[in-house]
Amino acid sequence: MHIYEVDKVLLENDFAIEYKKGTDHKMDRPHFHDGFEIHFTLNNRTQYYIDERKYVGNMGSIAIFNPQEIHRVVIEEGIMYERYVILFKPYCIESIISEYPDLIHFLNDRYSGFANVIQLKNKDRITLVNLFNEIIQIRNNPQAFLRELNIKVKFVEILLLLNEYYAKGDQFENTVARHKDHEVKEIISFMKNHYQENIDLNEICKRFYISKSTLTRVFKNNVGMTPSKYLGYVRIIEARKLLKEGYSIKAVAVKVGFSDDSTFIKKFKNIQGISPKQYALQEKRRNHF
Repeated sequence: MHIYEVDKVLLENDFAIEYKKGTDHKMDRPHFHDGFEIHFTLNNRTQYYIDERKYVGNMGSIAIFNPQEIHRVVIEEGIMYERYVILFKPYCIESIISEYPDLIHFLNDRYSGFANVIQLKNKDRITLVNLFNEIIQIRNNPQAFLRELNIKVKFVEILLLLNEYYAKGDQFENTVARHKDHEVKEIISFMKNHYQENIDLNEICKRFYISKSTLTRVFKNNVGMTPSKYLGYVRIIEARKLLKEGYSIKAVAVKVGFSDDSTFIKKFKNIQGISPKQYALQEKRRNHF
C-alpha cells in the first residue's frame, strides 16, 4: 500500500508500512480507516485534525488514529515533507495481543486521557526511525529469514516504545500544541449522540444559535468538511460496528439514521469502498478463522 492511498477507508492488508519524502503531500479531505494508523512526522508544524481536536506536532511527533477517529494531516504547501506511516489491523499480531492485550490499549482509549499526538525525545526519535527502516528493509527482502516474524517483532518494539510514553500518564499532554474550538466540540458531541435521529443543519443551527454559513465555515476550518458529510461519516463508522455484530442491513440502516436501505447502501459503499453485505461477509470470514 502506497502513501498516497492512506486516505482510503478499506485497508487491503492487515499490515502496511511506508516512508515518504517529497513536496506532493495533499490531503484535502478527512477520512477514517477500518484499522489503526501510526503517523510519524519528521517535520515541524505538522497539523493533525482529529474529530473536533487539532494538534500541532514537530519533528518526532507520533500521531495515533483508531478506526472511530476521523482525521486529516496538513502540512504547509510546497515544503519537503518527510514521514513514516503504519496502517494495521490487530489481526496481524493477534497471537501477541491475546496474551498481552494492554499492548494496544493506548490506541483506543481517549477517555483515559490518552492523547492522539505525543512528542518523542530525540533519542527515541532516532530509535523509531531505525525501527521503521529495519521493517521496510525486511519487507523489501523476500529472502529474509523468518521474514514475517521479524516484521512482527520490530513492530511490537514500536508499540512497546509508544507504550512507555503513554504509561507516563498526562505528562506528554504539554509537549504538543493542542487547540480546541468549543463550539465545534459541542456540535460534534451532539452529532455523535443523536446520529440515529433525523437531524439536519436547520435543527443544529437552531440548537446552537448559529447561522448555516457560520456553521459550515467553522466546520470546514476546524474539521475539514461540511457538517452533513461529517454526520455521514459518523453514521458509517457506527454501521460497521453493527454489521460486525450480525445485524441485518435493513436494521443497521434504521439504527444509524437512514430513511431507507438504498440510501444507506449507497452511502456505505461510497465511503467504505465495498457494500454493507460485502463488509459483513468479510468480517464474518475473518472471525471464523
